[in-house]
Amino acid sequence: NTSASYSVSAVDVVSLPMADALDNSFGYGAPTALFRFDCGQQRKASFTVRLVRGDMVDLCCVPSTDRATRIQARMHSAMMLHSDSLSGMVLFCDPKLTFDAYRCSRDFSRASEQSTDMLFDDLSDQLNTIRSSIVLPLNDGDVVVTKHSLFPHAHAAFHIVVGAKPSAFEDLTPRSAVIHGLKTVVAAALQNDVSVLTIPLLLLDSKSEKTPPLAAVTRRAEVMLRCLRSVLLDLHEAHSKLRVLHWWCRRWTMLLWNA
Repeated sequence: NTSASYSVSAVDVVSLPMADALDNSFGYGAPTALFRFDCGQQRKASFTVRLVRGDMVDLCCVPSTDRATRIQARMHSAMMLHSDSLSGMVLFCDPKLTFDAYRCSRDFSRASEQSTDMLFDDLSDQLNTIRSSIVLPLNDGDVVVTKHSLFPHAHAAFHIVVGAKPSAFEDLTPRSAVIHGLKTVVAAALQNDVSVLTIPLLLLDSKSEKTPPLAAVTRRAEVMLRCLRSVLLDLHEAHSKLRVLHWWCRRWTMLLWNA
């Protein structure tokens, strides 16, 4: 019978533990808006929300060709891996884990092949291990986790299984499988020292499509935000490390959002 409060306020300057010093070099993109909201009444937890416009797959690689920048990125990622401030990313995958159905998973797979992971198995080896230990195909809403030291903003990749490609033209409901998967991801992040979690705002693949109506975009975003609020209110603890949420938006999404 614990009561909970929820408030949102815009902030001018926010210290983000994983990204600020390296954003310009790594192509993280400029924030469109920064917000802070508090969960809980007796044990409050403050979360920072960063709304970013661009393509989320840009986080899967270091775009700069400068060798010093690449070394800096790898050092930054390695140091964070040995801390309690891990970074996670939400992606989509098909029920058979082929990583061919979605652009985000294909780009992520290609990015992981650009360099050798010195701490963890290659993505293909991790997927082979997972396939050999479970029964395929997986159900929609299931979550597969892979570990990486290559990406400064994705030490843990949470792959939500989605059989049919999601579309902004389709309604998203609290009972949708992708919403169930998102709840699983946030719960895992809260329990495993993930301090920064990057999520596609509309829970869509990064591949561009025709611009949907504003009402459809708004409904989809509201369902996703209510899901996050519900999980954070129910599961946050004082010792949880998750404090920063990055919501990644497409360019046409922000055009509609500002309409």
